[in-house]
Parts: sequence; structure tokens; C-alpha cells
Amino acid sequence: MVVGARSDDDSATDAGAAYILFMNADGTVKANQKISALSGGFNETLLEKNYFGYGVAGIEDYNNDDIPDIAVSAPNSTNIALYIIHLNRDGTVKSYVKNTNFSSDYKFQIYNIIGKQIYESRITSQETNVDISNYASGLYFLVSKMNEEIKTFKIVKE
Repeated sequence: MVVGARSDDDSATDAGAAYILFMNADGTVKANQKISALSGGFNETLLEKNYFGYGVAGIEDYNNDDIPDIAVSAPNSTNIALYIIHLNRDGTVKSYVKNTNFSSDYKFQIYNIIGKQIYESRITSQETNVDISNYASGLYFLVSKMNEEIKTFKIVKE
């Protein structure tokens, strides 16, 4: 599980962090690994009020190494980015990709398990939130379209 801590002060005030939580079967936390400018092998400079961890999501195994990966946003206007973070098994950072090219031409859709589109929106800023609290439990697919590049992410709503 990944949890954002956007106001963490590791390297600067409100620089932010994300935590990888390793869970026990009963839902309690067994262990955690912090990811920030000073922890977890994340070698990125985070600025004051970067708010790294403002938005977080598990994105399955994006780099095909059998370890789930995460997406983490940092919406500060001077260092705006969406990070795709590839993890090691212990929750530390193996590698990451910093995405900074955001255009209003970008869009995404959410599809249910039978392939019916149930939501569509344009990405107008680095931080785009979608409330899925009213969706039924199940499997969904988020398809992002950025210029000619199409990426699909699996969402499991419990």
C-alpha cells in the first residue's frame, strides 16, 4: 500500500514524502519504508512546498519485474512533476521517471471490467483527481492518452 505525506519536512518545509506500507493479514501495518528526498533511495531534489505525495497510486508492475510500482505527484508550480517510481522488494526506489510535460491535449478515460467507458476527462494540470468512491468494488482500467502515447493502468477498488 502507498500513502502520501505531502507536508513532510525531510529536505525542506512541505517537501513531501510517500510511505510504502507492508501489511499484516489483519490489516495492521507490519513495516513501512519512507520515500523522500532523504530516504528510500529517491535521489530527487524536492523544493519547499513541493508537496511530493499529494497524490499517490499503486500502478501494478509497470516495469515487469514482479514488484508493484507507484505513481506520486508533486504539484508545486516551480517543480511540477508526476513520478513513476519503480520499487525494490523492500519498498526502496529502484529507479524513477519524472514526467513534467503536461498539456491540455492530454486526456484519460476509466473503463469498467466489461470495457464500458464510465468516465472521461482532460488532464489540465499535473494534479488531476478523480473521485471513485461511488463506483462499485471491482476492477477498472484507466487509459491515459498523451500525444501519441497510450498507457493503461489497472485500478482495484475494494
